[in-house]
Amino acid sequence: MYAYKVASDGYYNDSGEWIQDHEAQISDALRAAVNAVTPEKTIEDINYVHQNYVEGYMDALYEILIIANELEAK
Repeated sequence: MYAYKVASDGYYNDSGEWIQDHEAQISDALRAAVNAVTPEKTIEDINYVHQNYVEGYMDALYEILIIANELEAK
């Protein structure tokens, strides 16, 4: 939630009204979430016996980043 509030993306339209860019804010929040839970930060020894778990975990985070990129591109 903090990343969403900090990302005050938007623009002023021709009338001088601020138009909030919610997609960019959501994108920033998703990126912050992915960054907070990467295996390097949550799993002490990433090269352990359950490497398939880590790879699946990274795949899920990658999919979240794809969504963030799509939102940012709008």
